[in-house]
Amino acid sequence: MKTIVVRLFVFLFLLLYPFQVFSAIVQEAVVGTAHLFKTNFLFGVLPKQALTTTTLLPIVKLQPLESENKNSLPQTPEIPVLPTFPVTPDVQSPFQISARYVKATVPQIESLIQRYKEIPGGIVLEGAGLGIESIQKVTFDSQSNVFQINGDYSYSCAVSPEEMKAIAEALDKNDLLGISLGEQAFVYGNLTEGSFPSIYLQLADHFLGSVVFANQEALSSYAFPSGYLLQKNQETEGCFAVCFNLDRYQFKFTGKKLHSSSSDLSVTLIPLLTEKSAEGRFLPDFDKIQKGELPNAYQNNATHLVENITHYQKDFRIQKIIRYGETAAFLRALKTQGISLASLSNSL
Repeated sequence: MKTIVVRLFVFLFLLLYPFQVFSAIVQEAVVGTAHLFKTNFLFGVLPKQALTTTTLLPIVKLQPLESENKNSLPQTPEIPVLPTFPVTPDVQSPFQISARYVKATVPQIESLIQRYKEIPGGIVLEGAGLGIESIQKVTFDSQSNVFQINGDYSYSCAVSPEEMKAIAEALDKNDLLGISLGEQAFVYGNLTEGSFPSIYLQLADHFLGSVVFANQEALSSYAFPSGYLLQKNQETEGCFAVCFNLDRYQFKFTGKKLHSSSSDLSVTLIPLLTEKSAEGRFLPDFDKIQKGELPNAYQNNATHLVENITHYQKDFRIQKIIRYGETAAFLRALKTQGISLASLSNSL
């Protein structure tokens, strides 16, 4: 009996050994392949691609979510994972945003079209930093993510070097900076698709636009201040765009450090024509603009947003675009004073 058991064991060993060797060879080859996890080929588990925290996500081509006013908002893109880096604390007091709802006028919209060549819906980041007009020399320490200014002051960056580089490269080529969602995403200026700023601008535009246009589906789990209920348009037909403009970043020197203390946010609703330009972009309805024909519901939502900006600026998407606006304002100030953004971006 004992002999039979031994022979059976030897037989099974000889039968399975070749498969074990083959499996080990296949697994070793998989492990040696870049960005692939170890896997077991014999049991049908396929190799899986490793996703690192520094992988850039492309702008997602999104299907529009039709709202009742025929204005379309895309589904929210996936939130990218940012690499670890030293940054300034979350945007909070004493940083102040002066928000206001600005009713569209014909001269204002004509000025916007002259600057952007179209209706700038979405989020735009404008203006050079105020209070830092005397910068003559800057050096950047990539380890601490800090600028040394004029050899005497330091400025802790509000974003990572990777995000700073994307914004610097864009502003070096074009002063415009922003993104607009709708039936498709439009980029204002030269911001690279797939960069972190481009993705978070999309997220913030979708969030703020959903508040103004009462996209309840996108905000079903959001806790509105004072129990506010988004108002849906039931009076005025047509298409509308909303533009969020972050501008006028004020900087201050405190001791030996430079920091931003405030900025402005303007929110403007713009009536649109049903027909589009040859490029497929929206055109303003100057007749409605002149008559002031805008849905009270959307104006009330926009007014609620600006009156409660202290609440909304705590959202991580809004914090990100506040930081991007600060970074853009700082870089524009450097560019205005003759400092090369191209050279700066090369050092990042």
